[in-house]
Amino acid sequence: MRFVLFSLLSVLPLVGCGSGNAAEDSKTSAPATAPAAAAAPAPAATPQAPAPSPKVAAKVDPVEEDDLAAHRKMVEAAKREADDEGARKREFLEAQRTSPVTAAPVPTGMPRSAPRLFLRDKEKDFGSMLDGEVSTHDFAFENAGDAPLTISRVQPSCGCTVSEVKIGDLRYEYGRSIPSGTQGTIGVRLDTHNQHGALAKTVVVYSDDPAGPITLRIQAQVEQFFVFDPQPPTLNFETVFLGETRTKILTVRTDRVEAFHITEPAPLPKGLAVSWEPLEAGKENAWKISATIGEGPNEGTFTHRVTLKTDADRTIDFYVTASISGPIQILPNAYILFGLIQRGTKTSRSVELSVREGEPPLEITGTVLDVTERGGTAPKDLREYFTVNVRPVEEGKRYVVEVVALDTLPPGVFGGTLHIQTNHPAVPQRDIVLSGFIR
Repeated sequence: MRFVLFSLLSVLPLVGCGSGNAAEDSKTSAPATAPAAAAAPAPAATPQAPAPSPKVAAKVDPVEEDDLAAHRKMVEAAKREADDEGARKREFLEAQRTSPVTAAPVPTGMPRSAPRLFLRDKEKDFGSMLDGEVSTHDFAFENAGDAPLTISRVQPSCGCTVSEVKIGDLRYEYGRSIPSGTQGTIGVRLDTHNQHGALAKTVVVYSDDPAGPITLRIQAQVEQFFVFDPQPPTLNFETVFLGETRTKILTVRTDRVEAFHITEPAPLPKGLAVSWEPLEAGKENAWKISATIGEGPNEGTFTHRVTLKTDADRTIDFYVTASISGPIQILPNAYILFGLIQRGTKTSRSVELSVREGEPPLEITGTVLDVTERGGTAPKDLREYFTVNVRPVEEGKRYVVEVVALDTLPPGVFGGTLHIQTNHPAVPQRDIVLSGFIR
């Protein structure tokens, strides 16, 4: 059928032209003579199908005419479809050119294959507790992700400790993989020793969960077994002069038991003494504790934590603080801090020495400065790069001592001691520490 249609299409122009000429000749004129026919130009011929003689009319079978009409309809339909497709493409390209550009949506949610540290409960309220009591709790967790989970560390806040992390009944080692679906516990421990009132602590769990660290919270209301006066239990003696004896009182009571007794104190430093007696005769649920500072502590800041054992299964803990001062005071303190000095810069620092009231007149008889380079295997003596000046503010009572770092001081870290010599019989020498660095 395709070959017949192709052949018909090839010869249709010629057939139509031949039949038309034959009809016209039959109506209007006689047949041409041989010479005239020879002189007339011959119709164009094609290699595939030469044209028939003009005197012979082409005949087309009715079946082939139907096939030809169907073929023409198919060609016209294909052309229309091609035109429609081209129009649609042009419309699409124009819409792409004129429509605004929008960013592709960012995927949200957890990756399909990732570890997930899941804890059903993240808070624990222990309720009311007595100071000194210890409570524990296990936070249950599970790897609810699709990949192994690793816990790197568990960080508690001050006053709270992590007992251990367990997988089943086995202790977990940080950094080990926890398979998907595995369950475990994070044990926490709350110690209320020396605590009172509302108490809240946190525990941060670090892992490779993409969601980040998880914070666990524990809390309790801590009630005091012992009640102190003053509260908090600290005896601050402020300034105490060498050789002076001073005493302060701390009272302690409880209504948790009818009576309790102090059994013994922990070892005390030299110069501090502690004694106790019932606050009221015949009543042993309240005690008066006396702390005395006398001879023994060196000059400077004195701080000590006193612990007294009791038969109530509790200890009594309080602090004793003081600033021990001799007959000669140094202000602001017995340190000279140069800090950072720019190379080639002359820098000075000073302190003031004074004798307290009632002491004999003070006289500074000399100074000796020992200062060396720090950090080297063979420290270099740097005394030649410093000068010391003494100026009286009030003769016999107050003096300013100035230490000057010269502009020739080499770069590096330095430190040493300034020895101030006096005529006071109890304090023939006071020492001042100095430090700094050159850059």
